Amino acid sequence: MFYGVSHFVLEVSDLGRAKAYYCDVLEMEIKEESKDQLILDAGTTDLYIIEKEDPQPRSGICFQVGEMPWLLERLAQANVEFPETVKPAEGERWEILMTDGQGNQMILWQKLGEDDWANPVPLPAEIEWTEEAEELMQGLLKRVPALFRDLARKKAVAETELLAENNRVIKEHVVRGYIRANPRITRFRVKKPIREMGYNPEDYAEDFNY
Repeated sequence: MFYGVSHFVLEVSDLGRAKAYYCDVLEMEIKEESKDQLILDAGTTDLYIIEKEDPQPRSGICFQVGEMPWLLERLAQANVEFPETVKPAEGERWEILMTDGQGNQMILWQKLGEDDWANPVPLPAEIEWTEEAEELMQGLLKRVPALFRDLARKKAVAETELLAENNRVIKEHVVRGYIRANPRITRFRVKKPIREMGYNPEDYAEDFNY
């Protein structure tokens, strides 16, 4: 039975340079240190860095980081160069490929929430939506906490399409559907985002009481 990865090992020719990079720049904490070895806390596992006369570099190591902007600032302050342009990766990752200056290649990456994506998540629409209606729904959904947004998206789109006439959703349907998608007892909470999008909640009393 396996319980996970306990540690992985990198070989370097200069332990002092490695310490400066991994500890000073990336701010990994030292768990143990000896003349020719560092044991660092790499989050969910340990990183063993061993000094050797003839080190064998490794590649394909991935470190997940919490905040990529912080990392980029740290790299800039330390004048660390990386060969690939920083950009959001396809899907839900933002990553950079770089080396530690001693031949070890690694990917540093951050998981992106949908607020960080270049484009909004497509609506799960089954019928035609006008461009203005889709923009309005996206604006309302952006005001829902990210943790609950996926469920809110599905419910709001489904309720809105039930109100559509001639299988075509317009802005008026969106406001009404967004209101009805919320439990009646908590619908008062959607009054603020509706106002922020330029609509008067008082005009939709029937939907709030639905």
